[in-house]
Amino acid sequence: MPKLNPYTYIAILFVVVIILSLTVWVFQKKQNTPSPTEPTNINQPTPTTVEVRTTTSLTPTEIPATQTGALDEQLPQQEQDLATQKQELKSKVPINNANFFLVFDYGEDKFIVDLKQPKEDNKTVFENWLNANYPAIPIDRFIIK
Repeated sequence: MPKLNPYTYIAILFVVVIILSLTVWVFQKKQNTPSPTEPTNINQPTPTTVEVRTTTSLTPTEIPATQTGALDEQLPQQEQDLATQKQELKSKVPINNANFFLVFDYGEDKFIVDLKQPKEDNKTVFENWLNANYPAIPIDRFIIK
């Protein structure tokens, strides 16, 4: 028996793959074909009666609240001052003056102070400004750069 060329094997393999692909494609095509169904545009009879349902109106019974969950105690004055001054300063930022630049970082919930040169002198100026304008806000609520 004569020895076959390797290209002959490749050609035979290619023909077999093509035949198998076509067979699979034809079977899928047959499965995807919709079967004949009843036409959907047939005139349907119109209903001759209308069902009327009567419902009784329910009035909810009011139950008086015994507790709202809110505490009736007052916050200490120090905490009220801190919240008020912090909110007031947040409404004024960004502040850019000759000594520092001030913004608020909502992710950290802190103010960020970018000191200008000379930093040591401007840090003192910033601390004096803070104590004069917002004495209830402690220095630990600021990130000083």
